[in-house]
Amino acid sequence: MSKRTKRRRDEEPPAESSQKSSRGIRTAAVMILIFLVIGLLYYALVSMQVVWVTPALYILAAVLFLVFFFVNRGFSSRLPEREQLPEGWSEEQKDLFLEEEGRRKRIARPIMVVLVPVLLLVAADMLYLVLIRDLLS
Repeated sequence: MSKRTKRRRDEEPPAESSQKSSRGIRTAAVMILIFLVIGLLYYALVSMQVVWVTPALYILAAVLFLVFFFVNRGFSSRLPEREQLPEGWSEEQKDLFLEEEGRRKRIARPIMVVLVPVLLLVAADMLYLVLIRDLLS
């Protein structure tokens, strides 16, 4: 059995944990900012009755989703373990594959930061079109 160690409240958290939380807060702030900017631009164009803006938003969401899916090779955020790779591969092939996968995951992260606010905006627009607009009229 492993002993669980408790950290006192007056002790400082590990540096890695504080870096992860500050990165998470920064990412959330960027997502909120992107949501507000795209949302305000979208609803301004909708109020000016620009015809192409809604299909453009949906196409943007679909393209971002597909780019993320193919660059990231699915939805997993973890790299495969070395033991999960084919036994016939040499160590060089395994190293190259793991490096390439890590690079692809790093490329996919900023795409996700833009994709999530766009999908939330699409969901908000659908909610308005399906429920709220009918209730207001």
